[in-house]
Amino acid sequence: MPRSVKHGGKKQFHYRHRNSVNKNKNRSLKKKISKPEGTLPKSVQEQVEAVAKQGGSKSSKKELKHKLLQQDKDFCTYMINKYGEDYEAMARDSKNISQSTPKQLERKINVFKRSESRDEKMET
Repeated sequence: MPRSVKHGGKKQFHYRHRNSVNKNKNRSLKKKISKPEGTLPKSVQEQVEAVAKQGGSKSSKKELKHKLLQQDKDFCTYMINKYGEDYEAMARDSKNISQSTPKQLERKINVFKRSESRDEKMET
């Protein structure tokens, strides 16, 4: 902890412990040497070209699988069977107990349509 001592009208701080002094104060910063842009090792460049030829990576083509609750599946089938694509009417329905907006219902039904369980549920 520094303590203040007056010398010639100015306050100066003396440090009691050696560890409390900023050791990095007088160090110079080294400049990082970087490679010019556009230069990659040949092995990396070949891998990038191979992925580009395949048309992208696997993650870009990954299919999303949505797991819906049974009550959500029942709700969506009821709404589709009764109203079709009229989301405003769905929002006013008495079974819409969560008071979802037409846009929220549209998103929920689109997720339901993309899910695998839609085909099973719509057949019954």
